[in-house]
Formats: sequence, C-alpha cells, structure tokens
Amino acid sequence: MANNLTFQFNGIRLQPQDDSLFALNTLYEMAGRPENKEPYEWKRSPQTEELVKQLCRELNTDKSRILKTKRGKGGGSFAHWKLAMDYAGYLSVELRSAYYDWIRQFLEEEANPDLKIKRAIDKYRKAGKSEDWICKRVEGIQKRYKFTDTLQQHGVNQGWQYGVCTDEINKPVLGGKATELKASRGLTKNQPLRDTLDDVELSAIGLAEAIAAKRIRQEQRQGFKPCRDACTDAGNRVKRVFD
Repeated sequence: MANNLTFQFNGIRLQPQDDSLFALNTLYEMAGRPENKEPYEWKRSPQTEELVKQLCRELNTDKSRILKTKRGKGGGSFAHWKLAMDYAGYLSVELRSAYYDWIRQFLEEEANPDLKIKRAIDKYRKAGKSEDWICKRVEGIQKRYKFTDTLQQHGVNQGWQYGVCTDEINKPVLGGKATELKASRGLTKNQPLRDTLDDVELSAIGLAEAIAAKRIRQEQRQGFKPCRDACTDAGNRVKRVFD
C-alpha cells in the first residue's frame, strides 16, 4: 500500500505508518468505540489468529511484522492492511463498506494511474482552485514521485529520512519544516501541506526537488547523508532564485 493513501470516515483520518501498518485504534474511534470490540478483543479471537497465520504463510514473514502493539505516547495496535480490513468489518458494516470502497479506489488507480490524476483534478476544481494552480499542482505531484523514487534508488529507505530530505528543501524555500508550516496554516498532521501552497511556492518546491533528484543521479550519491546534502543545496539554490 502506498504511504500517501488516506482513509477518512466520520471525520477521522487514517494513514499507513512508516512501517506500512495501520492503527487499529483509529479504526476503533471511527466506528464510535463499540463496546467489547476493542483491538485486543478482535486479536484474541480464533478467527483472527487463523487469519494472522494464513497471512504469515502468504507473505513468508513473522507475526511481529504484520501485527504489533506499541506502548506509550502514540502507541496502540497496528496491523497489515488485510488485517485492518478484517478488523473494520468486525467493528461495523458501515465501516467495512467504506474501507472496501477505499481499497477498490486504490486498486483502480494502481491499474490506471491517469484515473488518480483525474480524481485529483476534480477534487481541486470542487475546492475552487484555478486551472493554472491545478496544472502546477499536478505537475508537482509527478516531480514529487520522481524525487522520492530517486531517493529510494540511492539508499534513502526509511520514512523519517524522506521527511528530513523534504524539510531540507522546505526550510529555505518555504521558511520552515513541514510540521511548523502545517501548524502555522492551521492544518492537522495528516492534511497535505502542498494543497495550501500558492502558484509560486508550488513552482519553487517542484524546481528544488527536480534539481536535487538530478544531482543525486548525476553524481551517483548513495545513502541518506549524501542525498540529504543534495536536497539542502537544491533548496538554497532555489531560495536565491526566488528571493
């Protein structure tokens, strides 16, 4: 499952964690916290245990990779998307139906990427965005994919590392880290920052990511720190151009 997916239900948002697992406690909140259906009740059922065993066999992996419990702040139960789907159905038929629709949309867009772009354009038009802004936003999405693909191909493979590389561009170009910028613009953690950028900011970010990706490829940089430094340099270059 792609890490940029967001499932919404009853005003609550769900996204994959850095390890691609989904927070079952968030699904529980979406369903209205039904009595005796907490994640631990679902996990202890024989049907769930059989499903976990089957999925471990399918993926040739350990249970700890597909079903986890974390303690402390930000803790809870986290599961592979197939297990999360089963838990959604366990909670309520309404939540299960909405979750199925979300998975179907993901599969449709995986088979036909143009459909994802069309849906994005429709969403932006309904939000009142101009055609010029929409063109820049869609172009920026493609540049973002190329940027993150380049990072992955050159040894950046952890979620926090992508975030650091992104912020090395955000800081000089936009004036702060993503978390700081979202807070200043009244956004939640999971709301997309780039949907709030203006035409110039979108162009600047897209240019910086394109420069960083090109330099990483041309210089055959490998590993997190060399790629991060390329992002820092690209961000500073673009800041000087747009100042």
